[in-house]
Amino acid sequence: MRELRCLEKYITAAEVASVSIRDRILAAASWEYLENPLGQRLLQLTLIGARLKYQGYGLAHHLIKVLKDTDFVGRWDALVVWAGVDAREWFLRQGFTDDRILNSRYEKFVQKWEDSILMSITCATDATDTELDGKIERWRKKKVEEYAENLHLIMAMREEIQSIRHKLYIKDATIHFLTEEKNQLTKERDSLQRDLDSCRRQRSLCSQCSKQEQQIHHDMRNYQTFVKRLNPDCSEFQTVRGHFLGNEEFSNVQVDFIDKLYNDAQLAAFEARIVASGLNSFPIMNMYSSIPDKLY
Repeated sequence: MRELRCLEKYITAAEVASVSIRDRILAAASWEYLENPLGQRLLQLTLIGARLKYQGYGLAHHLIKVLKDTDFVGRWDALVVWAGVDAREWFLRQGFTDDRILNSRYEKFVQKWEDSILMSITCATDATDTELDGKIERWRKKKVEEYAENLHLIMAMREEIQSIRHKLYIKDATIHFLTEEKNQLTKERDSLQRDLDSCRRQRSLCSQCSKQEQQIHHDMRNYQTFVKRLNPDCSEFQTVRGHFLGNEEFSNVQVDFIDKLYNDAQLAAFEARIVASGLNSFPIMNMYSSIPDKLY
């Protein structure tokens, strides 16, 4: 009321006489009771405000005090309001709270406003001690039930966590075992791959050796054929040599030349036998093929 008396000092009698009924409204507030299954008398403050000219004089604060007076608006258990974001601090100063947990039970009964925060204030009760004891006992039982339910949920979550940890431990052990097996199999695969490469190289070498061996056997057969041809030819050559030596028409130079050819033929036959036996690969000089040319 002090604010109103201060405001009266600035209002003259002429101003009072010139204003209409509508102009006489300096501030206003509207409220309504809400039906709800909680069994509470909910009072919702829908609108509250003051003229711009008279803001700052505590008119809205005075209206809130009137709403809190149960003798004026009747008995109520909670006063709720959808406060604008910019008006939140002002409602906090009037005793309202914006606790989301406390106000969550009122959200389903109050239509939501855009860009607003649900706030509430609880009225002091005039209940007797017996009624208060009953409320406290009901509250205690309810909290015990909530505690038991929460504890049961926590224990179930604990068992679930232990089960998950056990499964993770088994999976980790399985992964470790499979990793070791994979590494061992990788080593065995690499070893087998090296053995396979070595066998392939040996097989390639054996194939080359087989070709060389076939060529050697082919050459040996040719040498053996040559030796078979060379033996009777050497015997025949020896007979011819004896015939030449018994003929006095040949000079000593011709006889020496015939002896040299005979020795070369014997050496060629000896080398051919060695090659045919596979003991060595001496080059064969076909001395016998040149004998007729040198004789005639």
